[in-house]
Amino acid sequence: MSLDDMLKESKIFSNREVLSPHYIPKKLIFRDKEIESIERALAPSLKGERGRNLFIYGKTGTGKTTCTLYVIEEIKNLPNTRAKISYVNCRIYNTRYRVLNKIISDHLPTYAKRGYGAVDLYEKLTGWIEEDSKILVVVLDEIDMIKDLDDLIYTLTRINSDIKAGGVTMVGISNKVTFKEDLDPRSLSTLYENELVFSQYYANELYEIIKDRASEGFKPNAIDD
Repeated sequence: MSLDDMLKESKIFSNREVLSPHYIPKKLIFRDKEIESIERALAPSLKGERGRNLFIYGKTGTGKTTCTLYVIEEIKNLPNTRAKISYVNCRIYNTRYRVLNKIISDHLPTYAKRGYGAVDLYEKLTGWIEEDSKILVVVLDEIDMIKDLDDLIYTLTRINSDIKAGGVTMVGISNKVTFKEDLDPRSLSTLYENELVFSQYYANELYEIIKDRASEGFKPNAIDD
């Protein structure tokens, strides 16, 4: 097959993107209650209030990350919200320093340079939040992968004590329901959180999800049932 043939319109796919595991559908079927729970937990933050932290649990493939990213996209489209979002993949940003640097990179990119220590990043972050009473929502996906998690939790919760206006709300996502058992009691005492557990999909629900994706991804009659 020539390159010219490869670039021609596909006879099979109408939109390959919807078949990607990274695709976020416009509507997530069978997850309305979970999405509403995330929205409800973050509602105070969107109004400029300090909300409760949220921890989301569930096995791989239950839609935890997708539902959270779906809500993040909703928030980005809201007018006049004081909430600022940082989504952090903790498999990549797996230390307190890396998480702080990622947050700074998201919102103060000109400051995100090598050489600044954790204290410098902390002070810059607290000043940025306090200057106009922002609420920073930090989404920590696979939070249990952070090597110095106690230090990170202490640092993020400490911000709320050190500033006079604004605040930080954490959303932690984990495959391990028991990950908090490894935390220092002092870290646990600083967490004021809601919890949300994602159950596994039933077979009929998986069928409907795949069917929905296939209807968007493939051209009519390209595949059979």
